[in-house]
Amino acid sequence: AWQVLHTPVPPASPGTVVVVPAGESFRAVTARLHDAGVLAHPLLLHAYARWAGADRSVRSGEFRFDASISPVGVLALLQ
Repeated sequence: AWQVLHTPVPPASPGTVVVVPAGESFRAVTARLHDAGVLAHPLLLHAYARWAGADRSVRSGEFRFDASISPVGVLALLQ
């Protein structure tokens, strides 16, 4: 699991934009990222973020994914 969280994954299509509305749960955010092709394992990132206490500090807004990024990198970008 640790390796999956730290292995960069290319977005389904470069320039993928994901909009995170204010007040959306982190579970919904990870599902949205999965649907957009940014995350392969949304439940794994959700569990890690909860364990790390980072699931409640996600910002709302538009996030663009142009290059490969690890799930942990996605979490850092959202904070």
